Amino acid sequence: MKLFLCSHFSNVGSLIKEELNNKRVAFIPTASLHEGYTGYVRSARKLFKKLGSQITELDISTATYSTTKEVLENSDIIYFTGGNSFFLIDNCAKQAQTSC
Repeated sequence: MKLFLCSHFSNVGSLIKEELNNKRVAFIPTASLHEGYTGYVRSARKLFKKLGSQITELDISTATYSTTKEVLENSDIIYFTGGNSFFLIDNCAKQAQTSC
């Protein structure tokens, strides 16, 4: 499994297109949910699809632990899109507590 983090994927994604073709991507837009501007999320989603990736969207602020675990285990790449990092970290912590 691979983890890819960047602030503006559509600017760099085409540089790694071979790594993305026919890959299953856990696309996690949770950090952007309360942001006014989400164009970077849309552009990343569009580029992943253009490059042949199979996207599964995962909002960890509302997904159950079992759903989150299943999506992450069945993905080749995990992509966290930008936004409010504190909101993302808080929801990751809640998921971790649920698993205990």
